[in-house]
Amino acid sequence: MKYLLTLLLLFFLSACSQINTLAYEDIADLKELPQNAVAYTSVLDENRSLYEIQSQYATNYFKAWHMSFSKLSIDAMKWPFKSYTPKNSFGENLQPISQSLLDQLEVNTNSTSYATINLRGITVHQASLRALPTDKPFFNDPRKAGEGFPFDYLQESSIHINEPIFVSHYSLDGAWAHISTSYAQGWIHTNDFVLLSEQQCNEFENAKKISITMDDFPIKDDKDQFLFYSKIGMQFPFIQENNNSFYASVIVAGDNRNAVYKHVSIPKTIATSDILSLNQQNVRTLVDAIVHTHYGWGGMYGERDCSSTLRDLFTPFGIWLPRNSSYQAKVGKVISLENLEDDKKIELIKKEGVPFETLLHKKGHILLYTGIYDNKVIVMHNMWGLSISDGEKSGRVIVGKIVFSTLEIGKEHKYHKGTLLSKLDSMNILTLKP
Repeated sequence: MKYLLTLLLLFFLSACSQINTLAYEDIADLKELPQNAVAYTSVLDENRSLYEIQSQYATNYFKAWHMSFSKLSIDAMKWPFKSYTPKNSFGENLQPISQSLLDQLEVNTNSTSYATINLRGITVHQASLRALPTDKPFFNDPRKAGEGFPFDYLQESSIHINEPIFVSHYSLDGAWAHISTSYAQGWIHTNDFVLLSEQQCNEFENAKKISITMDDFPIKDDKDQFLFYSKIGMQFPFIQENNNSFYASVIVAGDNRNAVYKHVSIPKTIATSDILSLNQQNVRTLVDAIVHTHYGWGGMYGERDCSSTLRDLFTPFGIWLPRNSSYQAKVGKVISLENLEDDKKIELIKKEGVPFETLLHKKGHILLYTGIYDNKVIVMHNMWGLSISDGEKSGRVIVGKIVFSTLEIGKEHKYHKGTLLSKLDSMNILTLKP
């Protein structure tokens, strides 16, 4: 609740300097297009074999445990101090951040101890990965359209419970650790992970896994004590199964910050022990399970942004994706859309795109191509809003969730500011080799 007043002020301040916006219900695509997977998955085959990329997930997922030292230089670890200054960054009180705060944070990074721990660990909570060792937000000028809440630029990502990490070193106050995952680096709270021995890592890595296929199911231990809510994208070592449930091992923190193993029962209706094929039923089930997600910048508030939506969606299919949209756009066979007219882009997408296996990219955003509906290219994406401008002031039509849309969503708005289509620069088919 401590940020509630701040958020209200952010919206008020933004409204004073921006043009009026419409509710997302007024966007034609969201009224006219089905907002579920059934309408778009009928083109998929029911019998699909696995692709080569689906056998490579573990190699990527456990990369952090095969590091000897952090790949970042000290200067790269301290990049935020070059990017964020009192002139361009604002805190939770809507005032410019102070130089003294930056100085305190720089001291707390404890950079002289960088790469001195070099140990493997595993997360025991859903953790926020931060660019600096602080929970305080760094916003751009909230008076600008598309800035302020929710775009806290210190939020790098959310990390699922029981993800492998590599620990570089601790902050000076001991409250934070600088870590690497398979897809990002940054700071997490020290109580969000435990260290593991080499044997523990090997046992965890080599175990058969189950993948979660539904959000928000309460996971409890064998004493019926609540541990956490399920989230698509989570994986746990398989122990055994019966007709209705999988039994899995979950690592939590003991009293001495040691790894404690809990046995949990997970209904088969919310998990799979096999790598799923990209067939009609599996795609429909997973898409409909994740499509409820609200937009959460960097995975904040237990939600997802555009790239984390796709990372989690493809995990049960055994397809590992990087965290950042620009890197996701480089996986598989990449086809450039740069310098093409809009009609040529549509033609190429229709010709080369494979529904639910093809990503479309524009700077700062990634979309999943889901096929053709009413002769229009349809995409699924988690979006914050649509850019609008009357030539003097700018604003946003806030959407804040996963939608199915055309590549010209919102063009009916009189202040519409360009289409997704016009800004697309590439497409990539995940399941085809480069």
